[in-house]
Amino acid sequence: MSLSSSKSSVDDRTRLAHALGFSEYPTNSTAEPYLNYILKQYAGSQTIEDYIELFIEVLEHSRPGAVAKGAPAAPTVQTLIEKFASTGFRDVFADTVVGDPRRKEHVEDTVMCIIGTWTTMLSSFQHKNRSRRVVAAYSLFADATTTQARPSTSQSTTTSASPSVPVLPYDNSVAGLVAGSGLLPGGQWDYRSNVDSDATVRMIALMLSASNSPHRNSLQNLLSPSSAQALPCKSSPYALLEDLNTQESQSVRATRLNAFTLNVLSAVDISWTPNVSRHMLLTKVGGRIVLELFSLPCAFDAITSPAVGIPVELTQEIEESYAVLFNAWSKAPLHARLGAVIGLRKVCWCWSCSAYRYRQRCIAACKTRALASTRRKKHTASELHQSEFDPALEALMTSQSMSDWTPDDFPTLWPRIARLEQHLQTSRPWSLSVLFRDRRDTMQFWTFLFATLVVFLTIVQVMLGIAQVVGSFI
Repeated sequence: MSLSSSKSSVDDRTRLAHALGFSEYPTNSTAEPYLNYILKQYAGSQTIEDYIELFIEVLEHSRPGAVAKGAPAAPTVQTLIEKFASTGFRDVFADTVVGDPRRKEHVEDTVMCIIGTWTTMLSSFQHKNRSRRVVAAYSLFADATTTQARPSTSQSTTTSASPSVPVLPYDNSVAGLVAGSGLLPGGQWDYRSNVDSDATVRMIALMLSASNSPHRNSLQNLLSPSSAQALPCKSSPYALLEDLNTQESQSVRATRLNAFTLNVLSAVDISWTPNVSRHMLLTKVGGRIVLELFSLPCAFDAITSPAVGIPVELTQEIEESYAVLFNAWSKAPLHARLGAVIGLRKVCWCWSCSAYRYRQRCIAACKTRALASTRRKKHTASELHQSEFDPALEALMTSQSMSDWTPDDFPTLWPRIARLEQHLQTSRPWSLSVLFRDRRDTMQFWTFLFATLVVFLTIVQVMLGIAQVVGSFI
C-alpha cells in the first residue's frame, strides 16, 4: 500500500468517526473498536473509500432536518433507497442498470446493512429466511399503534369511516423504524417472546410476506395488545409476579442472579453480540441456552443520537448491567486478599473466587471472538489484525456493582431480568457438583447432604464389619 493511499484511508476513517459523532477522534480513540467493526462489514466489489463515502452519505441523509436540493426532505429509508436506485452512487451499483429490479434489491440490501451496522443491530436488518427481522417486527407491532381510522366529516350517520392507512416500515426514519419494531429491550417483543422467539419471528415473517392481506391483518389483530385473543406467552417476563401491581416490590439480589450463577446452576453460556437489541436476551443455540450480551458499549455515543433514537436511559442500564452480572462480589474476600501472593484466587472454590475466574474466561472469550471476523474478504493484512474488542467493556465488567436488580434501577431491562430469574428458579441441578453448590432449594440441599453422609457411613460400617469378620479368622 502506497503512502498516499494509506494517508487517504486514515483521513476517510477520521471523517467517518466525525460523521458518527466522535468529534475528538483520533485524539480520543474510544470509538476505535466501533470503527473496526464498521469497516470489517465491508465485503462488496467497491473500494473501501467508496464504502466509507456511501456510509457517510447514509448518515447525512438520515439526520433530522436533512435537506435535498434546497428543500426539506423527510429522511425516510424509502427515499434513500429510491435515491440510490435512480441515481446510483459512484460505481457502487454499476453492476445493474436503472429500472432493473436487481438494482433496487442491491440498493436495499446495501442500505439496510449499512443502517444495521450503524445502529448496532445488523443481524436484525439483514435479509434472512425471506425477511428482515426489523421489518417483520415493525409490521407486527407498529401498524396496530400508528394506524388511525380517518373519521368521516359527513353529518350523515350512514356514512362509515374511511379505512386506516398503515405506515409502511420503509416510510419511517431510521429512528422510527427502530422504535416501531419493538426489538429493543423493554419493547413490544419482550412481552410476547420466549427462548424460542427467533423461530417464531421467522414463521410470522413468512406469513407477513404473503400477499394475502386478510391473513396479515388478522395476525396483527391477534398480536395487538388490545386484543382479547392475544397470544399467550409461556415465558412471560412477569410470570414470577402474581400481580403486575406488585412489580415495584420486586428485587433480585446480584449474588443470586449473575453470569456465574446462571452458568453453574442453569448451564447458561455467555454469547457476545454486536446487536444492542439482543442484550440480556435468552436464546437457544445448538440445543443450549445462551445469554446474549452487547459487546460494543463504545458505540453508545453514536447510537443515542436523534437519527438513531436509542434512548440514553437504555444505554445507561446496559452499562450498569455489566457490573451486576460479572462483579456481584465486588469486594474480594479476606482469604483472597491474604493469598494474593500465592495466587489463591486462581484455585479457591468459593463463589467469589469462582465468579472472578469465570469473568476472566468471559473476557478472554470476547477478545478471541473480536479477533475473528466472519467477513474478511478483500481486507488488507493491516486491517485484519485490528480487534473489535472494546476496552470499555472490560472496565464496565470490573467496575463496582452499585445495586441489586430492581425495577427502579433497570426499568427497561426488567422484563429480561425477570425472565432470567424465572429461568434460574425453574432450572434443575444438572450434575453432582451442582447439587453440592446449589443453595436455591435449602431442603433439597440438606436432604442430599444428609443422604450422602448416611450412604458414606453405611459403606464405612459395612467395611468395618467385613474387616471384623476377616480378623476373626486370622
